[in-house]
This record gives sequence, C-alpha cells and structure tokens, in this order.
Amino acid sequence: MRCLHLFLVGSFLAAATLGTAQMGEFQPKEALVRFRHQFGREDSSSRAHLAIGATVRVRIPELATDRVQLPSGMPVVDAVAYYQSRPEVIAAEPNYQRQLCYSPNDTQFALQDSVRQTDCDDAWTVTKGKSSIVVAVIDIGIDKNHPDLKAKVVPGWDFVQNDSDPDASGNHGVHTAGIVAADTDNGVGIAGTGFNTRVMALKLTANLTSAQSAQAIIYAANHGAKVISMSYGGSQFSSTENSAANYAWSKGCVLVAAAGNTGTNTPLYPSGYDAVIGVGSVDSDDSRSGFSNGGAQFVDVAAPGEGILSTIIGGGYGNMSGTSMSCPHVAGIVALLWSLAGPATTNTQIRAAHETNCDSIGDWVKYGRVNARRAVQAMTGGQTSVFPPDSIQMIEGSGFSGSLLDVLTIDANTFRTTSSATAAGQVASVDVLFPIQGPVANLRRSRLSVVGNGAANASLLVLLYDPQTNRLNQIRAVPLRAAGSQVSQVDLPKNLSPFLSGGRIKVRLRAIVPHRPGNRPPSSFDFKLNFAIIQADQAN
Repeated sequence: MRCLHLFLVGSFLAAATLGTAQMGEFQPKEALVRFRHQFGREDSSSRAHLAIGATVRVRIPELATDRVQLPSGMPVVDAVAYYQSRPEVIAAEPNYQRQLCYSPNDTQFALQDSVRQTDCDDAWTVTKGKSSIVVAVIDIGIDKNHPDLKAKVVPGWDFVQNDSDPDASGNHGVHTAGIVAADTDNGVGIAGTGFNTRVMALKLTANLTSAQSAQAIIYAANHGAKVISMSYGGSQFSSTENSAANYAWSKGCVLVAAAGNTGTNTPLYPSGYDAVIGVGSVDSDDSRSGFSNGGAQFVDVAAPGEGILSTIIGGGYGNMSGTSMSCPHVAGIVALLWSLAGPATTNTQIRAAHETNCDSIGDWVKYGRVNARRAVQAMTGGQTSVFPPDSIQMIEGSGFSGSLLDVLTIDANTFRTTSSATAAGQVASVDVLFPIQGPVANLRRSRLSVVGNGAANASLLVLLYDPQTNRLNQIRAVPLRAAGSQVSQVDLPKNLSPFLSGGRIKVRLRAIVPHRPGNRPPSSFDFKLNFAIIQADQAN
C-alpha cells in the first residue's frame, strides 16, 4: 500500500539517482531542496534560489529543506538538475503528489493485509468497479445467503445437478467468491478486491474433469462474464479445455487461473494455456510461497495466497491458503480494469495493463506481483499505444546470431550477441529501433519492457539516442540474469518527441561486465535479447 495518513514532504533520493526516468506525478513549478547546513545568518540557500529566480514557499528547518516556487518557464526536471549541481545541496527532487487511500467500513477490513499489499485501496480512489462487470467463479458453489455475498450474486449454473442453483458443497468456492466480490463498504465483514463487481457462480464437483471445465468456461463466455476465475487445475494439457479458453478469449473474456500448489516449476492447466493468466502465490513479504508453483514460462503473475481471510459457509469468515486464493485477487483487480474500459477496449489491452504494471519480485514469475494501483492508473491515462521494434543491429561485440523476429515475442528464440573486450570490460550492445505513430509529446507515461539474459554479474544499460545532440542519454541500468524470462520495465521520458528521428526512436541496450582494477579481466559472455517493446500512455 502507498498510503499517507499525514501530510509529509516525502523522503529524499540521493541526488545522483534522481533522473527523468524516476519522475512521477508532482506539483508543477515546485521543487524540494535539502541543504548541507542548518539555516542561519550565512544562508547560502538564498544565493542558490536567487541565481535562478526561485522563491521559498515553505521552509522546513528540521530538515534544512526549502519548498520553492520555480520561475515561470523553468521545467521541474531542469530545476532539480540545477540544485543537484550546487555543492551546498544534499538532495533535490520534485514535490511529489500523494493521495489519500480509500478505506471501506467493512468490520474486518483491517485484517485484510493482502488487499493493501496489492494496493487495491489505492486503486479504489480511482474506481470502485461496476456492478455491470461480472466475474464467473468456476468452483464448487457459493453461499448465496451469506450477508457479504447475497447482494453480489448474479444467476449462475450448477453443472452437477444441471440446474440454476449453484449452492455450495464446501467452503472453497464461497471463499474464492468473497475474495473477488464480497459486498464492500457495507459495514459487514470483508472487502472484495473487485469492490462493486458481481459474481456468477458456476458449480462443478471437487473432482471435476477438463470437459466439465470446458463447459463452464463456455457458459461464462456466453452469459456475459468479463472475467473467468478458475482456482483449480491438473497436470495434463487438454485440447478441449484449451479450445474453450481460446473461445472465451475470442468472446472478449479475460481468464485467470491458479498456478498450483505442488511447489514445482511445472505447468498446471488451465493456468498454463496461452489465453489464461497463470497466478502464483506470495507471502506478506512478496516472497514465493513454499507451496506455489513457479516458472516464468508458466506463471504470469503472483498475488497473496497465505492466510487469506474471506467468506465461508453459514455467514462466517475464515482463513485459507493456496494459489486458489491468489487467483481471485487477480480476477477482482481485472474486473476493476474493465470498469474503466471504453467501448473499443479489448481484453488484450486489459491483460496488458494488468501484467505490465506488476511489481518485480523475482524471475520465478514472468511479470511480478500484481499492483492494482498501477494497473488502474495505466487504464486512466487515455489511449495506450504499443510499439514493437522494426530493426535490430549489433553495435559492440565479436559476433551475433538471430533476427528481429527473435525479439518480438517471449519464447525460446533470442537475438544473441557475444561480448568483446573493451577498456570498460566485456561489452555487448545492440541498437533497437522502434517506429512511433501518433502524438508522443505529452504522455502520461512511456515505458520500455525488455527481457534479456547475460552473465550473472552483468548489467544492462538502457540508453536513448537524442538526434538533436547526436548523443546517447543513459536512462537506467538493470541487472541481467543468467537465465529466466523476467520482464524488466524502464520508465522513459514523458515527452518522446525530441528523440524521434525519421519516425523512429533508437534505444541502445548495452550489456556490460565491468573490468575492476586489481581483478582478472572478465570473461566473454553472450547477451541474449528475448523481447523489447515500448508502451506509451496518452494523457487525458
């Protein structure tokens, strides 16, 4: 959770680490400047402000910090860079915006750490979902008379008795339904991640088959569900079940399934199908749960799954653990995203907003732990444009193999560059060109997503080419892993126009193992680029 209960100025970043890539939402025409000395008669802070015509709005003597009003026409990023260059300044940063977090009045909400861990309460300040968005929960039935569910249930189906009364035959389905859509802000019990979202219970037996699963998936797709939550699975791939998942996807559904509780890196189905978001489990510290299946090729995202409080039969509440609990967390968040969708929004866009806005937690999962706040913010930024590359070229290295096709999807194929020795160390670099269409001068956010591997001690420098100065600007350095397919996400400037040349943006990806004095020169390594794409979110 990113909550502030009091007005705070915020923590200072070290001056050397603050750059365009780290700029968030902040007050225009203001900056925060922290000085090395306490304020006194010999106040060099006044000289620093006077040099650019800035004025002090608020002085915080306990922190030796000034909140300053910048002169008209001076960008915040330029002012921050100016103050950082002053010897008397410890740190400078924008005056970042903060929002109150929404806390519903459900009596046991304080016990729902998982909701805050996924930043749902922050997301609810933007959207509380819509009752018109329905999540189909395929499970062993629901307690339709539960005080926290009875107002949230739409007609479903019992595939066991073949009737319209999917009454619960155990707590599992009641528990998963509550995580998605418990009646929120009603002064009772718990909050559902989907807030105003409603649920369609589709009842199967505890020992369900892939055929029954396929039937339920198709039923959900044909009866208006926008999200399908499946907290079950098996180790065998089923073409029937896979076809059902593809059918639901073609009808515009987003499908979510539990990754499994065997603690292995093996796929479970339906979570392993391409049309399904596979969900693993993390504990309260965002570490992989011991029981959770993993593997970035099978597990797309993770969500809390240990000791989760939710509804149970008879109007009560209880704690359960498993990826079965992680899955409905995600389903409810996806439902929030659907509540912000426009008439032309597709399930591909919803899934991308969800998956590409996770918090990184390790390479056992493809995208990371879900973050409702970030995903919702991605949806509220206007149109999202995705720009794949149309050219790749080796710049530094002793040889390469592969082609552009190898970096367009996350799979086993890579563009491989073998490093060569330089004065800085072993280096392998490529230039990737991205054709850009549409306005990119006033973006809410732009981001590079990249998947690459190299030596275990290698770093990947992301540099953006400026055609006006004919220079490369370093945006960020990210660690490279020897294996895995974890997505690294790098924020780019919100104005990409200065970096356009011939309708393209050039990004240099430079993998390096530095040569450290006194140590043996590093060995050659292969930089394997698996995927690269730029996403631009238009401002409202």
